[in-house]
Order: sequence, then C-alpha cells, then structure tokens
Amino acid sequence: MDDLKRVLREQGVLVGGDTIRRIIKDAGFRFRSAKRVLTSADPQYRQKLAAVTQILSTLTEAQRFFSIDEYGPFAVKIQGGRALTAPGEERVVPQWQRSKEVASSPV
Repeated sequence: MDDLKRVLREQGVLVGGDTIRRIIKDAGFRFRSAKRVLTSADPQYRQKLAAVTQILSTLTEAQRFFSIDEYGPFAVKIQGGRALTAPGEERVVPQWQRSKEVASSPV
C-alpha cells in the first residue's frame, strides 16, 4: 500500500491507504497466498524440469513415474500460497492429495 500511495502522490493524486484498499476490494481483487515454486542451483535445472514436466503431463492413469537421484524422492502435490486473484477466480488446494512420489529426472 505504501508503494501505491507513493506513486499516486508523485502523480499528484492524494489518496490514503484505506481508500486504496477499498478501491482494490471493490474491484474484486483479494490478497491470497502465492504458490511455491521449485528452484535449484543446477545450471541445467530448467531443461531437467521441462523434461520431467513433459513426462508427467503425458502419463495415463495406469502409468507411474519413478526416478532416483542423490536427493531422494519427493512428493509432487498442489501447494498453497498467497496471490492477488481476480473476481470469480477461486484457488483450491485439496486437503487430501495422492502424491505422485516423483524424484528428479536423471536427464
């Protein structure tokens, strides 16, 4: 809010933080949790992640994906977080999720 208020003041618009909050709320926007993203120091991380994502996106119900890495297996699940969402947009993270139990790809 401080940044919005400062920018508006620099443009000659004098408005308080409460008014900015009301305008944002009236427009239907809300602050919500943003999702977490995977990161790595590996220079080939993006290529490896793209390969794993491609494999996972083409799996059928009868197929499973398994890979072994020095970091061991990790669960792939929908994560919550805060994000500013538009009117009518609903973010849902199921309480109970079945993990794909995926490890990083040896690509």
